[in-house]
Order: sequence, then C-alpha cells, then structure tokens
Amino acid sequence: MTPASSSRRPLLLYLLRRLLTSLGVVLGVVTIVFLTLRVTPGDPAENILGENATPEDKAAFRARQCLDRPLIEQYTACFLKNIANGSLGYSYVHREQPQAVSSILITRFLPTLELATAGLLVALLIALPLGLLSALKQYTLIDHTAMMAALVGVAIPHFWLGPMMIWLFSVRLGLLPNPGGDLQGLASLVLPAVVLGSALAAKLTRMVRASVLEVLRAPYVTTARAKGIHERRVLLHHVLRNAMLPVVTVMGMQFAALLAGTIVTEKVFARPGLGTLLLEAISKRNYDLVQGTVIAIAVSYVLVNAVVDAVYLWLDPRIRLFEERA
Repeated sequence: MTPASSSRRPLLLYLLRRLLTSLGVVLGVVTIVFLTLRVTPGDPAENILGENATPEDKAAFRARQCLDRPLIEQYTACFLKNIANGSLGYSYVHREQPQAVSSILITRFLPTLELATAGLLVALLIALPLGLLSALKQYTLIDHTAMMAALVGVAIPHFWLGPMMIWLFSVRLGLLPNPGGDLQGLASLVLPAVVLGSALAAKLTRMVRASVLEVLRAPYVTTARAKGIHERRVLLHHVLRNAMLPVVTVMGMQFAALLAGTIVTEKVFARPGLGTLLLEAISKRNYDLVQGTVIAIAVSYVLVNAVVDAVYLWLDPRIRLFEERA
C-alpha cells in the first residue's frame, strides 16, 4: 500500500461514516413523518376523492394506498418498498391516473433549485463586497449605511416586497415579465431571486463583516503585512479565505432552507416548487406525496451539508489534516 493511498483511507472511512449517518437521519425523519400522518385525524380518501365518491371507491383507494393494512405492513410492505423501487409511492390526484411521486418531485424540484441558486448568487454578489467594505471602513458612514441596509433587508417581509417589486418593475415600468404570464427564461428569475437574495444578503453581510473584523485582528494578518505583502493579497488570501468559514456554514443552512421551498415567494410569483407542493399535499392529506417531499427536503439538507464539508476542506487545510487523522 502506497503512502498516498494509506493517507486517503481514513478520509474515505470518515466520508463513509458520514454517508451512513446521513442515510439514518433521512430514514428517521421520514419515519417520524410517516407515523405522524397516520395518527393525525382525517381520511385521505375523502380529501382526495371528494364527497361524491362512493364507499366502494374509497375502499379501493385505501387498498391501493395500503391504508387498509396494519401499521407495520404499511411501513414495510408499502413505504419501504416504494423507497426501494424509486417511485416513492403514487399520487392519486385523479382516481384513474396515478402518478409516481418521484416524477412529480423532479418537475417541482428543478424550479426550486433554479430559484434557490439564483437567490444565493444575488445574496453573494451583495453580501461579500458590502460586508468586506463595511469591515475595512469600520465605524464610518459606509459601515453605518451598510448595516442599516442589512437591518432593513432583514425586516422587510417577502409578502410585501414581492408585490411591490411586481407592481414597480412588471406593471408600472414593464421591464420584467408578469408572474402570471410566461415563466420561462432568466428574466422570470430576476424578481423572485432579488426578493430571496435581499433577505439572505442582509444576514450574510453582517456575518461577513463580523468574521472579517475577527480575522483582521489575527496575528498572521499582522505578520503578512509586516512582511510587505500587497494589501490585496492579504485581503484575498489571508483575510477573506479564513473569514469565509463561518459564512459558508450560514450559506449552507440558508441554501438548504431555500431548497426546502419558499412558500411565500413561490405563491407571490406563481412559481411551482417544493414548498407549494408540500403545502398542497398536506392540505389534501396525500400521504405518499408528503412523505416523498420530506425525503427530497431531507436529502437536500444532507447533500448541502456534504458540500459545506468539502468547502471546509478546501478553505482550511488544518481541517483536512484533522479529518485524515480521525
């Protein structure tokens, strides 16, 4: 065994443990949702089929959904089986047209991923330069203005900012498409991305400022400046890279939350997504669709956390050394 392969082995074992732990977390979360849905009062057959459905239709629906079986059989013979075959169950929006939950999630997840990615990019474009500039100009007019803007961004709710931006840029000025019209193209992402990104940028700006101020006081920054290293290199290589560690954590959590669906923004801008899908599934007591959506959300959190860990290893070699020795 070569030294390189032996040094990679602990890291691979660590990643394997993280994967197994993450799978256990996902299964645990979905199992809790499975049990909660079953003990909550209400009949899915009546909610989905409607009041005009006959008792025979309701009985056939319960049989298709395994609702007429004992709880342990519902979990093993239907729930786990649907996860294993990749369908995640079936949604009976119309009684004669069952549709696999996995196919529904794919069509709804892509718009959510587009919106979350666009919102995060908008937030980064605002927060990184503004937070860095605010830290470098501490207690000046620039700093106070940036912090005031961040406070306003956190305070303004989406359900007010969204309609105001629609009225200004779509109705009044006609610069961007109306949410009720065609939702294709990058132009349709501008308004919802700005609404999402503004609130996230407000949080990240304060985080970047605080983290940069802490790193600026570190001894290695003083040493780098004493060696005559150019100030731009000090800021980019020594300050900003080390200051990004706590920022990456907040970014990962916020991005995962965006992937879980932003119900208010999706409703305001008439965009299909996981948030509205989950809300509709809960209101109709669509068990399979609720469980599938929760699985998608839980997996999204797990994947985002894995990406955050990988970014940690890239930003800080000390973390990489620790993981290899663990």
